[in-house]
Amino acid sequence: MNALKTLLRSLIKFGGGCLVVLASWSAFHSFSYGFDFVLYPSVVAYSRFGVPIMWSVAFVLDASLVYMYTYRNRDLFGFDTIGRWKEYKGHAWWPFVRAKILKMGDPLVYLFFSVFENPFLATVYVRKTDKTRKGMDRRDWILFMTSYVISNLVWTFVSVQVASLTRSFWHHVAILVTGIFNHHFGFQA
Repeated sequence: MNALKTLLRSLIKFGGGCLVVLASWSAFHSFSYGFDFVLYPSVVAYSRFGVPIMWSVAFVLDASLVYMYTYRNRDLFGFDTIGRWKEYKGHAWWPFVRAKILKMGDPLVYLFFSVFENPFLATVYVRKTDKTRKGMDRRDWILFMTSYVISNLVWTFVSVQVASLTRSFWHHVAILVTGIFNHHFGFQA
């Protein structure tokens, strides 16, 4: 009976830890996609000071991840499992592509994570791990800041281009609709 209680406690503890990581991972990616695909482009495109605002917000968010990961000594987001992504054998396109890229080498993976994931994730992947070391050393901070600049340059460029294309598209739609309306009802400008 005692062995059964111990087994049940272990399963609950293990399951609870898995649920925390799963919930944290889901929350992180939900927030990350909202930030990357909605908030970042909107603020950069439609605010006069959008670029410095979003670069500052991105730095605070990424630095917060660094703090939680390195100084809290707990991998809430499951970032330590990144190395196992190389072994993906399924057929879903994104994990398959990510696994292929991870097998190409650290510099390409660093660039890939900087652009398509997160500067912090890129830093965690290429940093030298040592269980006795706490925090990030000078090399880690250089990697982090380089990834941060690469990421924000790419997202700023993409956001400005998408906003420009969107404005141009709607401008041409308005001209087309106005022309059709004027022609149909016989109005002259």
